[in-house]
Amino acid sequence: MDLLIDRKQICNILLYLAVLLGFLSYEYTIYRSAYQAILIAVFSLGGLILFLGITENKTALYFYETVKKNMLVYLLSISMLLSTLVSSLKLGLVTYNSILSVTLTIMTFYIFFLFIPILLGKDIDKKIKRLCFIITIFSVIGIIIGVNGSFLGYTPTHFPRVSSVFFDPNYFGTLCALGFILNINMKGKYKVFALLNIISLYFSGSRAAMISLFIVILIFFFYKKKLKIKTIVSFVSLCLVGYVSLYMLFEAGYFRLYNGLSSRDYLWELSFKLIKDQPIWGYGHGAVDEVLQNLGASIGSSHNAYLDFIIVYGLPTFLLYCMVIMKALYLGAKNNIPQYVLQSTLLLLITANSISINLGGLGLTSLLFTLFLGICNAIEHN
Repeated sequence: MDLLIDRKQICNILLYLAVLLGFLSYEYTIYRSAYQAILIAVFSLGGLILFLGITENKTALYFYETVKKNMLVYLLSISMLLSTLVSSLKLGLVTYNSILSVTLTIMTFYIFFLFIPILLGKDIDKKIKRLCFIITIFSVIGIIIGVNGSFLGYTPTHFPRVSSVFFDPNYFGTLCALGFILNINMKGKYKVFALLNIISLYFSGSRAAMISLFIVILIFFFYKKKLKIKTIVSFVSLCLVGYVSLYMLFEAGYFRLYNGLSSRDYLWELSFKLIKDQPIWGYGHGAVDEVLQNLGASIGSSHNAYLDFIIVYGLPTFLLYCMVIMKALYLGAKNNIPQYVLQSTLLLLITANSISINLGGLGLTSLLFTLFLGICNAIEHN
């Protein structure tokens, strides 16, 4: 019995370490030089958790049942590999490293989406509170930078927008919005943490994260609530507060209308052209950078995770990808998982329209998205 408890504690420590490494991977002075190495370390920690956790009979049984009930993940895996191989033969854009990357991505489905959420169990609140604390620390750093202009050598990476210690204010803003959702659903000091996160979100200047947060709040206002006069009055009041807040943000120049969509519309136009040319099999993993730049783009991403996925794997595989996500969300709502998990998952799904957040990814936002969606998918076993 003691051995089993120790094994569970070790798995928890390894998971905390993986998440902490995810935060570290976004630190902007090491982002370019060590990012891939950190992702490999995160994957290795996940593999170690699988190795230690699956030796317990009950957990192994749950995992076996989970895999059986998730044939969509199996079909998605096959489709990703098949489209990669076909696009490689057809276009010659895929390398051996790309095929290896696709294989590792598929393995993350089974580790971080299907297996690790089984281990989280019913004490998920404790783990989420630790995540709240970590995000709030970086939010406080962001506020200090926003007010003072610097913190221990860290300055805004996209002046005047603040990134805390991270490489990009959009990813930082997404974490702030996520921190707000998680903290506001807790009691006591976490309400103060939520305030700190929303202030830091403002300093990040992330339009997508702010709008996504507004949408999530509105969508979930009536979630699991009875339609009463008090509820309707509260909703109308919330809408008025939201309208005033948005107006103030517009007046303060937060949404930077003069920047338009920051060239995203141009990138999306190129992406639709690429999708039209290769709708079934895509161009293969790792080929987005090359095909976009061949059409005149200066960066190798459409700034939309869904368009990037279609460019890489094609529309049929993307349909399977969407089905996996929708099924997990349905199970989460059906089994009454903590509301903050659904809210966080939806926030990341919406924000993925402007930055790269993917199921099976190991960057911090993608890792959290994969784990949250896995919790939705696995809660029926807890």
